[in-house]
Amino acid sequence: MKRLYDLLRLNFALYPGIIAFRSADFLHPHYERRKAAQGPLRIAFNALIWCIWWLWVPLRARRIAAAWNKEKAWITEATRVGRAWFYDPNDLALFSLLENGGLETHQRRFEQASVIRAMESAATDHPADLLDKARFQARCEALGLAVPRLAARITDGRIEWLDRAPERFLAKPVRGSGGVGILAFERSDFCGDAVPEALLRGDFLLQERLAPHPDLVPLTFDVLATARIVTVLDEDGAPEIVFAGMRFAGRADAIVDNGHQGGFGAPIDLASGTLGKGVVVAGPAEFNSHPATGAPITGTPVPNWQATKDLTLDAHRSLARDQVIIGWDLGLSDRGPVLIEANQRPAVRLTQRLLRKGIGATRYGELVRHHLERAPAQNGRRRLLLEG
Repeated sequence: MKRLYDLLRLNFALYPGIIAFRSADFLHPHYERRKAAQGPLRIAFNALIWCIWWLWVPLRARRIAAAWNKEKAWITEATRVGRAWFYDPNDLALFSLLENGGLETHQRRFEQASVIRAMESAATDHPADLLDKARFQARCEALGLAVPRLAARITDGRIEWLDRAPERFLAKPVRGSGGVGILAFERSDFCGDAVPEALLRGDFLLQERLAPHPDLVPLTFDVLATARIVTVLDEDGAPEIVFAGMRFAGRADAIVDNGHQGGFGAPIDLASGTLGKGVVVAGPAEFNSHPATGAPITGTPVPNWQATKDLTLDAHRSLARDQVIIGWDLGLSDRGPVLIEANQRPAVRLTQRLLRKGIGATRYGELVRHHLERAPAQNGRRRLLLEG
């Protein structure tokens, strides 16, 4: 089922309308081009999707209202706006769009794949060096970019040891995202070339499990905190940092800080490297201090911030210089910043939630529009994506 879902979301782009469209202003070049390219069959399909959406929105609005403790009047307005703007009522609640406005600057989740594929050339559209963790690790090591030490590779239960020195490990699926499938192990869990049962099927990288920077332990427990940093090529083709946020583990027994795995986050001021208010990415909670430890979040400086930014920009320049947009995950370890992975489609929902505004109101959106306006000259026929 997941393969079918990936196939659809990566290759089939919803159109927010039938002929006319409603979208954030900075995405208009993308939709003007799609509108001009539509034939009768696609317009008929848009109409079918629109009818289904029209029926689904009020049901969704009632469910979201119950979860967010909203009044009946909110359901009515969420239904009206959700239908008119092709907007999920959950995102209307998450970003407080009915209360604070911002429909003209927020990007919707379903737009992520199609917008980024339009920005990239055929050569930089979901390259294997970013999707495959083993290839990413090898490229970073070859270029001298800081990454966690690779202890072993495991393929269907067969282990190839490269470095037996680490005491603690994280096993990561070579293909995967959202922190899914990551497992923690100690050296004692491995007896010679025998591997734990959980690693008998599939391809894994066994990396050293790094400790968080000591200044961040009150916020992260024993979990390596990560910064999500988004870089986009500027008007001159040089990578520019347009967003940074830090993610925290929500529980002491967590092994990763990913929001999909119960974590939360806070924005990082790009100039000063200080944290803003913490938020739950998928829910209404916001806080100035860690809800479990009481440690202050707002105003806390991120250690080695300049070095973290420098590593990010070096990685974009040397690892993927022609890639228009990349979301980097960097570990803030006791040994300094390290690259964890690169994401072809950085989660816009996380970005907008931490910023508390749409990316269309920021430099991020300005550069996205810049690349969308130039997309027709560089876009060719694209391959079918099966994962990403």
